[in-house]
Amino acid sequence: YEDITPWPLAADGAGHSLYLACPDFGEGFVEAWAASTFVWGSPGTADPETPDPLTAIRINEILAHTDEPQFDFVELFNTGPPIDISGCTLRRGPGTNSFVIPPGTFLPRAGFAVFSQTQMGFNIRSEGDEILFGNPTGDRVIDAIRIPAQVNGVSVGRYPDGAPDFHALSTLTPGSANAASSLKIEDIVINEIMYSPISNDDDDAYVELHNRGTGAVDIS
Repeated sequence: YEDITPWPLAADGAGHSLYLACPDFGEGFVEAWAASTFVWGSPGTADPETPDPLTAIRINEILAHTDEPQFDFVELFNTGPPIDISGCTLRRGPGTNSFVIPPGTFLPRAGFAVFSQTQMGFNIRSEGDEILFGNPTGDRVIDAIRIPAQVNGVSVGRYPDGAPDFHALSTLTPGSANAASSLKIEDIVINEIMYSPISNDDDDAYVELHNRGTGAVDIS
């Protein structure tokens, strides 16, 4: 198993266990495994099948590297029916202080909720961080994501909203949809890497960059 997506991050220090949910896929495949339904797992018994409407909520967009007047934020998105998320929590990784979502916070179907660092009482580490969304009783992590180091002023979000993968966004879209037009597509990409040359000489290792755009780009 690994401790990065698509493996369930709730099982990497957030209190959940990793259990064989779909053995037909084979034990060597990530699709066979899931985070336990509740914190502490279910040692000695089958993992309980306990439906929870909150599992429709996704952490949908995060801004983690800011200078004033911008502020870090976390956006939630509802993929299911209207739901009350009052009392749910947001926190930075296991063992940190939690922000409790205020009473009367309802999300309609395909609705958004945005919380800034001033509301949450903590900022998100620009060098990389984890964000956990938990249920009100504290016995279940509903969604967990891990983000790498972030570019100043650039958010990352799911596209389309609620989808599995995060992408850098060219436009901040807190409280609104992450449209295709907001995806940040870079012209310069790492195109080829020689990391283990047959000569065993480190001087023969290299990285190739490629400009897939139509204009010249200064990379000095």
